[in-house]
Amino acid sequence: MKIIATPVNPARRGFLTRAAIAAAGGAVLAAVPTIALAEAVAPDGFKRVIGDNGRVWFKAEEVPEPIGSHPDAKIFDLVEEYIAAERRWCDACLEKDRLDGPIYPAPEVLRIRPRDLELGRKPIEAADEYWHRPIDMRQWRVLDEWQCEKTETDDCMTLVSRRIPASDELKARGAEIVTAFDAWSSKRQRGYVKAEREAKRANRKSEEARNRLCEARATTLEGMRAKLRSLELYADFYDIDMDYNEPVIVSLFEDLVRMTDRQA
Repeated sequence: MKIIATPVNPARRGFLTRAAIAAAGGAVLAAVPTIALAEAVAPDGFKRVIGDNGRVWFKAEEVPEPIGSHPDAKIFDLVEEYIAAERRWCDACLEKDRLDGPIYPAPEVLRIRPRDLELGRKPIEAADEYWHRPIDMRQWRVLDEWQCEKTETDDCMTLVSRRIPASDELKARGAEIVTAFDAWSSKRQRGYVKAEREAKRANRKSEEARNRLCEARATTLEGMRAKLRSLELYADFYDIDMDYNEPVIVSLFEDLVRMTDRQA
């Protein structure tokens, strides 16, 4: 039997090719030795293949499996959402802490004077130029000293504590330093109130993201590993906070119980 390949109108080639593919239900087309198929351009979603014998095939292109098809795709998304929210919260806390402090330099009245040392006061750090540490203030707030004496006899031991009042000079200098320090240290840098508000908001968003992650049930080991990754976010910097991360840990145990029950 003799087969004659009939030329086809080029304007109709694309239509005929698509029609043939549709008729085959999207399957790979068998080679058809016609001018139309040999010269046609592969339609969208298919690629043109030429065999060893010169025959032309139209083969459906392989489409990678979408991420959303994984059973725990939702878990993966929630983990990334939680990690991003946690990082925003930490960044907001760092900014708040940066602004949470007095404005330097300290007032001149807080500068350490030689006479302060002669009065028996000593800064925590020898290199300090000012009385600018809260721990320094105790020695300026409590000025009186106590002296203890012990007396012993054969059948008795007596301890006597006597208060030694501070000198007027020490009292005056102490009042001057404490008043200046309290006024200076109570001030916050510009932007602190906004930074504190943003930190609280970021913390709330982080907790909401964590709760959504905990409520989602992992059905595969990959999903459980993803949840575990959220616990290791700052493992290089801090120990894992068992109290704060308790919901995630409990959620992991619940996932494990569900998985073992399903396999039993």
